Amino acid sequence: MAGKTVAINTLNNINDTLIREAVEQAGGDPSTIKFVEMRHPDMVAALDAGQVDVIWEVEPFLTIARQGGAKDVWALYAEATDDLTVATYFTSGAFAESDPEVVDAFATAVKESFAYATDNPYETRAILSEYTEIDPSIYDALTLPAPAEINTASVEHVAELGAKWGLFDESDPDLEALLP
Repeated sequence: MAGKTVAINTLNNINDTLIREAVEQAGGDPSTIKFVEMRHPDMVAALDAGQVDVIWEVEPFLTIARQGGAKDVWALYAEATDDLTVATYFTSGAFAESDPEVVDAFATAVKESFAYATDNPYETRAILSEYTEIDPSIYDALTLPAPAEINTASVEHVAELGAKWGLFDESDPDLEALLP
C-alpha cells in the first residue's frame, strides 16, 4: 500500500494506524500512503472508478466489494494482533455508580445477543431485513461478528501504535481508567 491512495472511514484512528504499522513491518514507507476519508457505502464505487487504490471495508460492504471482484489484500483487524478488541461500550463513572443494575443488565444482554447470534446464524441473517437495507441476496456471504471479551493486551498494543504514529495530541490514553 506504500505510495497508494487508501480509503478509510475515519482519518486518524485505528485503521490508518494499523495500516501504517503493517506497511512499515513489510518494509514499506508509510509516509507515502495517501489516506482519504470516505463513507463505507461510497468506497466500492470509488475503487471501481480508480479514485482510490485500496479500500478498508466492513460488512455488508466487504461482501459487496468481494462479489464485485475486489480482492482481499490484508485482514486489518485479524492480522494486526491476536484477538484484537476493536470496539467496546462505555458509560460514565457516575452512571455506572448510580445505576449498576442497568449497566449489568446491558452487559448481560449484549453477551446473550452475541451468543444467540453465534448459535443461530440463519436467524441472525434473516432478521437483518427488519433493521437494515442490506440486499437479502448477500446475507449468506456476510461474516457475522464473533462474541469476545475485551482483550486488554490488544488494546494496549493499539494504544502503543497510536502513540507511535501520532494519533494522540496530548498524552497516551489512560487504559486503566477505560478498561475494567
